[in-house]
Amino acid sequence: MSTVLNTLQSAFNAAKSLVLTKSGNPRVLVDPLSCIIKEALLIVKPHGTKISFVRNHLEIDDVVWNQGKIRGDKNASGKDISKLRQPTVKAITWYDIERQEIKYIFEMATKGLRKLYETYEKQEDKDSPIFEALSMQVMLLEETLHGVNVPDILLRSQFKRIPQTTTTATTTSNQLLSLGSCSASSNSSSEADVTVLPSSPPPPPQPLLSSSATSLPLPNFFKKNLSKTELDDIRHRGFDVLWSEDELHAVFLLLRQLNRVSETLDNNNTSLSVEEEGNMKQDKQSIIDSILGILSCKDRAMARTVNKLTSEYS
Repeated sequence: MSTVLNTLQSAFNAAKSLVLTKSGNPRVLVDPLSCIIKEALLIVKPHGTKISFVRNHLEIDDVVWNQGKIRGDKNASGKDISKLRQPTVKAITWYDIERQEIKYIFEMATKGLRKLYETYEKQEDKDSPIFEALSMQVMLLEETLHGVNVPDILLRSQFKRIPQTTTTATTTSNQLLSLGSCSASSNSSSEADVTVLPSSPPPPPQPLLSSSATSLPLPNFFKKNLSKTELDDIRHRGFDVLWSEDELHAVFLLLRQLNRVSETLDNNNTSLSVEEEGNMKQDKQSIIDSILGILSCKDRAMARTVNKLTSEYS
């Protein structure tokens, strides 16, 4: 009898760890790929754009007159940037950088985070921990793009901080494809309350996002040499069925077209007529909305997963 009770208690504790952090705050199931894509969108957003975590997804806070109130209503702050670490680690661990879609998205995300860094340079004290957190995210992505293995990145104890900028240069599509030489900084990182759920939970009988068999091969944009622990992690949370090859390629094509439109607006602004400029700005926003529409589907899928998880173990 005691053995049965101990087994039930262990199962309860494992389930509780999926829903709550050590501090008792609710965990959020975050899609790493959606996070990286939203970071990539920052490159075509104006300076002053910020990010925040709301429930199970990352949100882009546009530059509007009441941005401060909007962020205050959802308890957003610069500390949310530290919550990017776990999704970023999962992204560089899981996804195949040799795939052109993944590589391009990572490159754009790096540039987007650098632009976010410039936003905070104008608003925060130079010793703010925000800069270390952002430098860490940039370092994780850039070192991955340079071929550094994930364990080597995470074991480093010395990182360079992103150099402070005095002027802001326009980023073109060609610049997005050439990586900077920055290595980011942080010799310590605390676990944020909003993270990807902890690794290696006891897998349920069925995956959370689909009733399909868990033995199906992963989409080709995942790495081929993932450990069993990582494979279980991916399948348990439904990340193996969240994104299709076609959806990833569609986002890649939309991002590439978005860069072309943005480059034209930035470089040919004086030669465009008022009507042409207005039309291109509408095109740019339509492409952004299309990408966000796809990401919204993924956010809702994550929300359904969390609801199912909490209802099963409540």
